[in-house]
Amino acid sequence: MFKRFKYKKLYDKAVHYLDNVDYSELIKYSEKIQSYHVNESMDLPLGETAIFHHLPLKNKDGDYLSDDNWDLSKEEKNEIHELLNKLNEYYDAIYIVRYYTPKGKFVKKGNEFKYEVLPPWTVFPHYWAMSLGWRMGDGEEYLEIYHSYIDTLSDRQYEAYANKYPKPEYLNIWR
Repeated sequence: MFKRFKYKKLYDKAVHYLDNVDYSELIKYSEKIQSYHVNESMDLPLGETAIFHHLPLKNKDGDYLSDDNWDLSKEEKNEIHELLNKLNEYYDAIYIVRYYTPKGKFVKKGNEFKYEVLPPWTVFPHYWAMSLGWRMGDGEEYLEIYHSYIDTLSDRQYEAYANKYPKPEYLNIWR
């Protein structure tokens, strides 16, 4: 009984958040983080080249998610953390609504999702194209949510969505 009440409370909080969130603000947060990014080519096996897209790093062989390795001022690091926390609030709400709605489906209005799902590069602007984060943890979970959302769109809806949220160049390695 207590567990169901706890999840209901989490779910209600997530729905309230999604009903009131300003998507344009989330996009601005993501764009601000991406404004720190650098593009650098990286050779892959099989002769392909990828864009290694990340925050400026002190050591390119080090952890790109660790702020100790970010070649930024303390103020810039704090700002990025604050913006990432705001994007993480959105991720948490989408995740809760996705997985705690009865039968594991998003709340729908008619045949459409009630909430638009932002593209993964907006929610995780600090992940580069080949990041392990896309294959494990939050990034992997979010890609599942994103693809389940995209799969519900008609061709016309998908085209409008793709125009609204163009995929950045550094992700062109994604097929």
